[in-house]
Parts: sequence; C-alpha cells; structure tokens
Amino acid sequence: KEILSAINDLPDQSRKVFKMSYLYEMKNKEIADILGISLRTVEAHMYKALKYLRGRLDPLWAILFLFLWRL
Repeated sequence: KEILSAINDLPDQSRKVFKMSYLYEMKNKEIADILGISLRTVEAHMYKALKYLRGRLDPLWAILFLFLWRL
C-alpha cells in the first residue's frame, strides 16, 4: 500500500515513465517514442523517480530488516 502511494505521489511525467518501465517492462527507447520525449529525458525521469522512492521508502526497509532479523 505504501509503495503504491509513493508511486502515485510522483510528478505526472516521472510516474508515467516509472510505471511504463517497471510495471509494463518497457524499454527506455519505447517509452521515449510513445511519450514523444528524448531518451535522455526518460533517463532523467527514471533517475528522479527512483531517487524519490528510495528516500520515501527507505524507512520501510529498515523496519522490515529488523523484523526479519529477529525471527
């Protein structure tokens, strides 16, 4: 639930690029062609999206690690 919320909070274009790449497994070139943007712009949106998601979801990984470590 938290992951989907974080994805939905991305800026529109970054969210589109991220979903096309990770959820629909499209190549960057395909994404660029469909959205009518350059390959470099796709890469920039992916970088921005991943940076945001790592920062927002990082505390969840720490909690999960601590929980699993205690088992």
